[in-house]
Amino acid sequence: MSYCLNPNCLSPQNPDDAKCCQRCQSRLLLKDSPFWSIILANAYQDEKNKWYWALRPQVAEALEELGWV
Repeated sequence: MSYCLNPNCLSPQNPDDAKCCQRCQSRLLLKDSPFWSIILANAYQDEKNKWYWALRPQVAEALEELGWV
């Protein structure tokens, strides 16, 4: 499942293979990787083209300070 980051999107859930949000047409991919991963996480793709993410340390610390994790 891929999620749209547009805060005004009324239906943010999208299929994994979507390149744009099916509801609001916001881009979900940037250079074939998830758009948000460039800002929030380090992304990599395995040999089966499945994406994995590791939060950047600054993002993880901020989430902890907010009490979100």
